[in-house]
Amino acid sequence: MLKLIKEISKMSRVAGTKQCNLIRDVFTKKLKALGYKTKFQRISFIGWKVIEKPEIKINGESVKVLPVLWSGSGKIQGILKVEASIQSKFIKDQHIYNIITKNNSKKKIVVCAHYDSILNSPGANDNVSGVSALIEVAKINKNIQYIFYKKGIDIIHFSSSPYKFCHTPQQ
Repeated sequence: MLKLIKEISKMSRVAGTKQCNLIRDVFTKKLKALGYKTKFQRISFIGWKVIEKPEIKINGESVKVLPVLWSGSGKIQGILKVEASIQSKFIKDQHIYNIITKNNSKKKIVVCAHYDSILNSPGANDNVSGVSALIEVAKINKNIQYIFYKKGIDIIHFSSSPYKFCHTPQQ
C-alpha cells in the first residue's frame, strides 16, 4: 500500500485534469487485475484554472499561499487587515469520472474515497491513503468471496471532492 501511495503522490491531481485521469486509470487497472468489473460515471462540471498565483498580505506583510477552495479555522484577536488577489478563470465542459464496482446483493456496504487532490498538493493524506485503503479492501473482499457480513461491497473512487460547490445531482 505504501508503494502505491508514494507512486501516486508524485503529482497534483486536480479534478478534471489529465493528471487526475491518469490516476483514475491506475486505480481502474488495479481493480480489474483483482477481477472486479468497473464502470465510469462521467459527470460534467465547471472547473477553474489559476492564471496567476494568489497574493495575500496580512497587516501589510506578504504571505506565501497556494490557491485552494477551502480554508482552516482558528481564533484571531485584534484587528486584522487582509488584502488578497487571485486571477483565475472558469472552465466549462470539464469532466470527472467516478470509478464504480457494483455487486447485485440487496444488502451491501459502500466504501468510497476521492482520488483527486487540491492544486499544488500531492494529496498523500488527502486522499491517496484513502483510495489505497480501498484497493486493500478490494483485495481482502475478493479473498473472502463476499462473505463480508453476508453483504456485498460496492467500491467507489470518486473525483471532485474539493469542488463542493460544483457537484452535480449525478454525484
